[in-house]
Amino acid sequence: MELDESTAYALATWARFDAAITDTLLRAVCGAFAIVATADGEVSEEETTRFLSVIRENSGSLPQLDMTIVEQQFGELGAALLTDPEGGRQHALSEIAQVKGLAVQQELVRSAAQIAIFADHQVKRNEEVVMHEICTALGIERKIPESGL
Repeated sequence: MELDESTAYALATWARFDAAITDTLLRAVCGAFAIVATADGEVSEEETTRFLSVIRENSGSLPQLDMTIVEQQFGELGAALLTDPEGGRQHALSEIAQVKGLAVQQELVRSAAQIAIFADHQVKRNEEVVMHEICTALGIERKIPESGL
């Protein structure tokens, strides 16, 4: 699969990260994945498979991520978002906010959200809104690369 510029940038961000992934960072990343995946009010099997496959296919750039835990956390947060959209959204955003003030972790979470958004090779308006919410929870400005975010 050919990567667009934003996804390639996000993966490069992860490739430069050489520290261990803490539980807090993993929950924040999974919160970002889940909130993006449910931006349209549903999580389809195809959508989930598509963006998790981007992560798996580029696992060389993401050796720090335990995909079993990512899938489990993502599944739990995604289910919470679909069962109780507002409560699940607040929970996901609170997980994301746990890395606020930690510059490297903030960029990793932002780039993880970017990977999820570009997994289907298009950016929808509701995903732009979610990206803004994620950046707000992280306490950072939304970066807008050439491809749209």
